[in-house]
Amino acid sequence: MVQALKDESGSRLDIDVEEVALHIWSFSHGIATLFSQDSDTRSFDPAHLLENGVSTYLRGLARNEST
Repeated sequence: MVQALKDESGSRLDIDVEEVALHIWSFSHGIATLFSQDSDTRSFDPAHLLENGVSTYLRGLARNEST
């Protein structure tokens, strides 16, 4: 994912791949925890939330690196 982001942006992003992996793991863990509890989250699709969260995160990385 990070390599694809670097290729797409056309820049040489200085990103720690291990750190990105941990951030994405934390997104996954948070969503899994949220949906494992009896809460009012049934109207949301967990896969959709994760996909949107990771996409937003990666776009933010690209934006921050290009400034």
